[in-house]
Amino acid sequence: MNTDAEVQNRRQFDALRRLLLSLQSEVSAAMAAARASIADDGAEKADITDLKDVAEKAQRGAVYDATMARAVRELQDVEDALTRLKEGTYGTCTACGGPIANARLEINPAARLCIECQSQQEQHA
Repeated sequence: MNTDAEVQNRRQFDALRRLLLSLQSEVSAAMAAARASIADDGAEKADITDLKDVAEKAQRGAVYDATMARAVRELQDVEDALTRLKEGTYGTCTACGGPIANARLEINPAARLCIECQSQQEQHA
C-alpha cells in the first residue's frame, strides 16, 4: 500500500517527467529551426557582394554554432534526466548520492547535482 508521501513523490516525478519531455520537444524544435535558418543563409551566400554582408553572415554562423552547441548540451542533459527517471535514480545527486531538493528539480528538472555539489563544481571551474 502506498503512503501519502509516496503518492505525492510519484506525482511530483510525473510532473517533472512531463516537463522534461516538453523541454526535449522545445529544444529539438529550436534546433530544427536554427538548422533551417542557417540553410536559408547558405542559399543567400551566392548573392554576397559587400564585405559588411560577409561579416554579418560570418557572425550569424558563429552565433549559430554557439547556439547549437548549447542546445545539444541541453538536449543531452534532458535525455540523461529521462534515463535517470527510468532507472529510478532521478533526484539523486550523481556526485555524492544524496537527494536533490524538489525545489531545485522544479527550477532545473535536468539537474544531476545537488546544490552543494553544483556549488563546489562551479568554484573549481
